[in-house]
Amino acid sequence: MPVLPVLRLSFDLPIGISYVTHLRRTARCLVEHLGISKSDADDIELVLGELATNVVRHAGGDGYRVEIEFCEDRATVTMIVTDRGDGLIPKDLPEPGSLRTDTLLAGVTTAIAPASPDDRIGGFGFPLIRAVMDRVEIAPNAPQGTIVRAIKHLGQVFTFTDTVCSDPVRVGQA
Repeated sequence: MPVLPVLRLSFDLPIGISYVTHLRRTARCLVEHLGISKSDADDIELVLGELATNVVRHAGGDGYRVEIEFCEDRATVTMIVTDRGDGLIPKDLPEPGSLRTDTLLAGVTTAIAPASPDDRIGGFGFPLIRAVMDRVEIAPNAPQGTIVRAIKHLGQVFTFTDTVCSDPVRVGQA
């Protein structure tokens, strides 16, 4: 019998770095309420942030979808990020530590900043994602874009309760 999702959240986001911050905070809040360990919560937040940032920096397109699935076995989380951008070819991923042109950080100065404000040292995202996840799959999104699926087996079983949102905000109420 296949493992089916118990809880699935989907976010359709426009291209913009501020939405990455909101996505990370929302995911963090959810996993903390589910009682997932701090270590696993850190990994989930990190991977979602890296995947979403990659879309914003590199994919182009008009937006992207993020799905988070907590599976019925209650010990697996799957994160799926789908964009409609230029597409990603896994063999063409840059080497970690490579010099990259990146207008997202234009004008930012750090201790390791390259000579040009439009250049940065990069290529660490996917190696980092692969290091903390159990499985990472990259596939084309027809007719255009990329789907990245990252799967993590959690270090503990977690439980869903009726008190995940103890004080829900209802539409139309202040």
